[in-house]
Amino acid sequence: MAFAYTDYTANGTATTFGITFPRINDNHVKVYQSTNSVFSLVSGTAYTIQNNNVVFNAAPANANTIRVKRETPNNARLVDFQNGSRLGESDLDTDSLQAFYLLQEEHDDLELYGIYNTMSVMGQCSRMTDGTVTITTQGTYVLFPTAVAATLDASTANGIELDTSTNGFVLKNVSGIGRFFRVYGSVDATSANNQTLGVKLNHVGGGGVLNASECRAFTGSGNQEAKLVTSWIIYMPNNTSVGLMLANHSGTQNVTVKRARLVVSAV
Repeated sequence: MAFAYTDYTANGTATTFGITFPRINDNHVKVYQSTNSVFSLVSGTAYTIQNNNVVFNAAPANANTIRVKRETPNNARLVDFQNGSRLGESDLDTDSLQAFYLLQEEHDDLELYGIYNTMSVMGQCSRMTDGTVTITTQGTYVLFPTAVAATLDASTANGIELDTSTNGFVLKNVSGIGRFFRVYGSVDATSANNQTLGVKLNHVGGGGVLNASECRAFTGSGNQEAKLVTSWIIYMPNNTSVGLMLANHSGTQNVTVKRARLVVSAV
């Protein structure tokens, strides 16, 4: 249950969105707008507050999410009692409401971003057809090219999206907050006979290549597939990604990816 925010879906024409919660001051009402689950603060010059409504100067784009949210100040008390001063109802109400509203807002933030929904933030992608990863230097790890793209499992994705800005096999945290994730990746791959192949995870936009996640396997002879599996727990700030990397430790022969999977789940 949300105490201090309401989400709306814009239709491209509406400019008025209701304020459904009480507040001490209209200055405590903030407005966020999101595209693809990433929220950003809307400038206070883009709208006005009229009675119990936020009224935009121009209609937000169709399908964007508009979040009207109360953010009571938490860095200073709104009432400072003085010795010998008269206690009035207004000051007492303001003082207690500040604490009460802050507790409600903390509950909302935990529900949105924290422990209440941690396990629901997850995503997985896979590829079940052949794709080629070009190897130019023996033992050097490379990201999957965009031509070897994964498919996101939209039915289970929550706060996670496919990130194709860097390569073809990357998942991005768009949950709105940094989290610890357990990351699992697997690759079935072939190359020339008797080649040692390797897989690693890369925290794109964060810690970079995670050397401790490395796994190696042998292709054998007769076009046998190497079975590569990696798993690691990493902290991913919002809008950072994790992806798979491959290397050929035996030569510069290209690697053919037969099947691959990448799974992230908040812990």
